[in-house]
Amino acid sequence: MKKIIILLTLSLLSSYGCTKQNSVVKKINVHNCSYVDEYFDYCKPEFINEYSKLLSTGTVNFNQKFILAPIGNSPNYSGIVAIDKTTGNVETMKFGFKQSSLKKQIESKINSDVFCIDGEVNSKSLSINNIGKSCFKFDNKGFKFLNQSKSESSNIYPIIFGNTNFKCGSKNCEFTSLNEANLNKISKNNSSSLRFITNEKGFDSSYLDASDDKNILYVIRYNEGDNEIENVNLAYFYQGDFKVKLLGSLKSLKIIDSRNIKFNGKDITLN
Repeated sequence: MKKIIILLTLSLLSSYGCTKQNSVVKKINVHNCSYVDEYFDYCKPEFINEYSKLLSTGTVNFNQKFILAPIGNSPNYSGIVAIDKTTGNVETMKFGFKQSSLKKQIESKINSDVFCIDGEVNSKSLSINNIGKSCFKFDNKGFKFLNQSKSESSNIYPIIFGNTNFKCGSKNCEFTSLNEANLNKISKNNSSSLRFITNEKGFDSSYLDASDDKNILYVIRYNEGDNEIENVNLAYFYQGDFKVKLLGSLKSLKIIDSRNIKFNGKDITLN
């Protein structure tokens, strides 16, 4: 009888020790709360609480031991983190992306160190302004943007205006009428800065999609005045906002890529 009591006591102590060991809470340790030139704060109190919940209940879905998850859902951009399930360390990203409720945007695999985001991704410090599929690779130094293969639209470069017509590569450029529906489409319904063109110029205005794999760019053309002088504006996204660069009367234009532009012999900066 004494032996049985001792065995029961040891069993209870052993069970208690296992329970205590399994209930150890890992401390959240965020690597880089924010970055120069970026505007997302990964160390907000509500985000720290979210990391703790993910660490406690989340399932590893990336690179053997990480929980990859979006953080925040502002009208502009969300961040993304990789939480080490074994240590509680939180790796943050130098970019933001626009979340969509209509589709799954983050693609990751438990046995891969590469993940992709389907949607709009922006980073000033990494010079990324991409719509479509953006992929990143993780190593000990953080996350690296993987250059995408050139899309068919890249074959339009260089875009050159001369002798009254536009050339896209070796072909004539194909412009599309800039009606209100198309304006809403290219601006993602943020078209107030170009509304005057569709309201005042009507069918005289058109646009060319001059985007590449990194940035969105549109060339807007319209005629103005009694002499029908051709004018050009550039429309693009910068830090998530749709912007317009008013260039004016067209004499010459050369676009090497979405951020290498000369208008009337002068370099154009888009910011």
